[in-house]
Amino acid sequence: MTTLSFPPARVKASRKPQPRSVALLVPLMDTGKNAVVRITAGKLAVTYFLDRIPSDWGEAFAFTKTAGGEQPYHVNLNADAPSCDCPGHLRWGTSCKHIGAIKVLKAQGKLPS
Repeated sequence: MTTLSFPPARVKASRKPQPRSVALLVPLMDTGKNAVVRITAGKLAVTYFLDRIPSDWGEAFAFTKTAGGEQPYHVNLNADAPSCDCPGHLRWGTSCKHIGAIKVLKAQGKLPS
């Protein structure tokens, strides 16, 4: 298991940024499916299934909480403007923990293209 740190997204001045880290618990299969990733922000740790998904532009991934019951969050790594459909990114328009996790894992060679 590899744990990598990445900077927290910008938040409102009234909140103290929480330290973040990402751990790739299970790597992507050859099909680009079923990786397991844990994102930790402060004391909160959430585990996701991570799947590569088709995209017309940029690389795209789906984060699905392992606890189930929720829709997946879709991340697109368009070089100009990465996007995510999680509530935090949609509300604040800044890089969220999902985008940050993908960028760190790719920079470390954990998610090959």
